Amino acid sequence: QSISGGSSIHYQLYLFPGERLTTYTYNVGLSRGSRIASVDTRGYLYDSNNNDVAYNNGGGGTFSITYDVVTEGAHRLRVRNTGSSGYYDVAFEVTY
Repeated sequence: QSISGGSSIHYQLYLFPGERLTTYTYNVGLSRGSRIASVDTRGYLYDSNNNDVAYNNGGGGTFSITYDVVTEGAHRLRVRNTGSSGYYDVAFEVTY
């Protein structure tokens, strides 16, 4: 995913109580395949009522969030880049 410096990208996931969401960024860099950490991602997770339920600035340009879902509905992940423009990948894993 490409991202400009200072911008955010939002992802929506429909989740159910009892699920565990793990989400994280990886392969951050200036260009595809680059490991130069010009991109600095931070993760913000919001529940179906738009309450901020998790945040992480893991360091090294990436973040990782693990969250046990309490309420059913559309949850939103905001990936914010506080670095320069570049690329990142994001992963979502849901377990029961």
